[in-house]
Amino acid sequence: VMPEYAEAHSSIALAYIHMDQPEKAEAHYQQAVELKPDDGSIQNNYAVFLCGQGKYAEAEQHFLTAVKSRRYRTPAEALENLGVCMLQVPDLEKAETYLRKALQVDSRLPGALLQMARVSAEKKRMMSARAYLQRYQEVATLGPDGLWLGIQVETELGDMAALREYKLLLRQNYSDSNEMRMLLEAEARERDEASGQQ
Repeated sequence: VMPEYAEAHSSIALAYIHMDQPEKAEAHYQQAVELKPDDGSIQNNYAVFLCGQGKYAEAEQHFLTAVKSRRYRTPAEALENLGVCMLQVPDLEKAETYLRKALQVDSRLPGALLQMARVSAEKKRMMSARAYLQRYQEVATLGPDGLWLGIQVETELGDMAALREYKLLLRQNYSDSNEMRMLLEAEARERDEASGQQ
């Protein structure tokens, strides 16, 4: 591989990630960003890698470099990735800031909408969590994790019709999921508590 080709170094880095060789992957990403520091896509990919390695501060800098790159066509994606990375820290404040910025650039970004629903629920802002889940459902189909979040939100808000709908979707579409197992366990606890009170 010719060392002047940043994209080649980036591709080799991805190959090393798949071979579970993070040190070699990082070395190739470093070469790629040195050769093409204004390439937002390479910066974003390197930042995702760094976040996965737990190097959050370094990842944040590379995500922000990607966002500032004039030739990078998907800055909302880098902001969304940065928000998700900050959730792993966990730093809810930074996560919310970056996810909101991502949604300012692209208001229909599914990942950012779902993560904002999570952040809102974590901060006990259930009406906000509900609104983000509703916006998400306008652009994508909820998976088991999103349906479980919806169940938790509607349980808190006491909307039995919405709660039944989320439970039904989980049962119909994801009967083998961990979330379905958690729902069954929660329902069993509720029955035990109800019979204990009689």
